[in-house]
Amino acid sequence: MLRYRTAETSDIDYLVPRLRDADLQEIQAASGMPPGEALAYGFVASDEVYVGVDGEDRPLCIGGIGSADHLSAIVWMLASKELEKHSLPFLRLSKPFIQDLNNRYPILTNHVDERNTLHIRWLRWLGFTFINRHPHWGTEKRPFLEFVRINDV
Repeated sequence: MLRYRTAETSDIDYLVPRLRDADLQEIQAASGMPPGEALAYGFVASDEVYVGVDGEDRPLCIGGIGSADHLSAIVWMLASKELEKHSLPFLRLSKPFIQDLNNRYPILTNHVDERNTLHIRWLRWLGFTFINRHPHWGTEKRPFLEFVRINDV
């Protein structure tokens, strides 16, 4: 059984050695920071941080939201390799979760590494639109895709 709860800093320590390779590449390409440092930064910089956990409360993914203003917010999520074993429950929970965030913030946005094809497919499935390709993004100057989800209010 998969569920979400408020993240704790100890979840970062658990997830860092378990992150998907594509997520590790994205962290490196965007920030150049070590994964633990990047997650700690995201934890502190976000208004809310959640972790998806299995039936034994083991973290499978972590994500947050940081408001830019009263209308828009930046969303992010990184996942462990183990999340794949829980893909169907994760998909079932993620749509209403994102809709709830989008009800609070009519504009959700961020950027994703173009190589992170699984997250790109998931974002499309959630109703995000890709609005711009940045060919030289982040510290590695790699292609990143800018995405947005706008809730009609």
